[in-house]
Amino acid sequence: MSHVLEHLDNPLKVINELHRILKDKGTLIIRVPHYSGNSAWIDITHKRSYSYATLKQFDDVEYCKLYNAKQFSKVTVRFGFWLKWFYPLNYILEPLANLQPVYYEHSFANIFPPFEIITIMEKGYY
Repeated sequence: MSHVLEHLDNPLKVINELHRILKDKGTLIIRVPHYSGNSAWIDITHKRSYSYATLKQFDDVEYCKLYNAKQFSKVTVRFGFWLKWFYPLNYILEPLANLQPVYYEHSFANIFPPFEIITIMEKGYY
């Protein structure tokens, strides 16, 4: 699902439904704009933007109980940068940002904003 979730009124309901229809050991890949990036707010149809931790919490038992969310067995999150020839610094920033994502987001994301957040959610046996 690439750049869809930010347009929806109830993303939690959609993620729960995707969890329901996903096969056991299936993988869901979600791409959403990062809150600090220009693309997060330039589109008038966007209802929200996302941080590193927003979708990461779907592997946390307490979070899922609190919000009545379906739990995934493993959630991996990383930043995605525009990797184009006219943004050469991004080829260096992307791997560095993903080494310490929480630190990067709190310290440098507003200076060097990532374009998107890529989340890989794996469904285990339930």
